[in-house]
Amino acid sequence: MQRQRDAALRDGRARFISQKTRSGKNKRRFRWIEQPSKQYLKTLKQLRKVEQTRQDSMRGYQHRVSHQLVRDHQIICIEDTKTANMTRSAKGTTEEPGTNVRQKAGLNRSILAQGWYGTRTKIEYKSDWYGRQFVPVPPAHTSQRCSKCNYMDAGNRVSQTAFKCLSCGYPSNADVNAAENIRRQGLLILARAGDLPGRTAGDPRGQQAQHNPSHDGPRCTHELALTNE
Repeated sequence: MQRQRDAALRDGRARFISQKTRSGKNKRRFRWIEQPSKQYLKTLKQLRKVEQTRQDSMRGYQHRVSHQLVRDHQIICIEDTKTANMTRSAKGTTEEPGTNVRQKAGLNRSILAQGWYGTRTKIEYKSDWYGRQFVPVPPAHTSQRCSKCNYMDAGNRVSQTAFKCLSCGYPSNADVNAAENIRRQGLLILARAGDLPGRTAGDPRGQQAQHNPSHDGPRCTHELALTNE
């Protein structure tokens, strides 16, 4: 498609126009002066079909993952990440241009392709369906705090994937350490609100399980985790 566009620009069959966006910035947009060629329309149809297949596959994956999480867990703690803010363009303005624009654009595409927001929304409404506790946790310092000794320092994050506490020397994967911090903060939020649930994992619509007096142990994995802590 890009080669076809370049050829149309050279032949004068298309041009770039300046169009103002809602934010007030001017953006260059590709416009045809004449009717697009049949080959261009064919390529466009093929690309749209590939993109639709990719989106359908992503939505199906999100539904499977969200259903499994909600089915198997009573409490789901998730980092309250603002995807829209994270994927904002770094171009800046004419007076104050941004830095590392191309690198930031690549990161934005990667985040959007993974579908963070779609996964979160599906987990949230399915948690409501099944009577689960959905706890958004503030993301501040979750990747810099040690999940063992609670020491927080920016130097604890050695690299994108490695974590090593400067106080106790605890080594871990950075994402695993952050996930543990999110889990603990989520349980703490529920404990402060006095809203720790007692339902059994796996019961749809939040229905209470029939209590068996002969069953002395915890009824679900989550209760076992709380008991051990």
